[in-house]
Amino acid sequence: MFRVEVSELIQRSPEFVFNALTDHDNYGQFPGVDSGQVLEPGMQDRNGAGALRVVKAGPLVLHERITGFEPGKLMTYHIERARPLPVVHDVGEIRLSAEAGGTRVNWLSAGRIAIPVLGLVIDKVFERQVHKAFSAMLRYIGRMPE
Repeated sequence: MFRVEVSELIQRSPEFVFNALTDHDNYGQFPGVDSGQVLEPGMQDRNGAGALRVVKAGPLVLHERITGFEPGKLMTYHIERARPLPVVHDVGEIRLSAEAGGTRVNWLSAGRIAIPVLGLVIDKVFERQVHKAFSAMLRYIGRMPE
């Protein structure tokens, strides 16, 4: 099982950080992400609840459904399909809160690579790589111009 938890303080407003994290069509600006695209718009907001996005990072392609969307505060998502690795996703959550003149971002993703025996080893490698990617995205947002 993989469990990725990243907590970063970004010197930007919660609204700025939330907008950067939920602008799925512009995910290609982040280090290590090739592209992001909304395949199905959300019910009330293009990037909001119900939206289906695809994120490509090297050979990894993730189809993720946005399941919760509270502007400036919370986005939850579920990986519905992944390739080349089969991912069973239990939770995807990005929580934001105002703190010390900036925004505390708590990002959690947990699940498992669904390959018998070998999946246990791949989980740990995946966990390290995803932690590195999440942290890089958040640091990049901290450097973006307002």
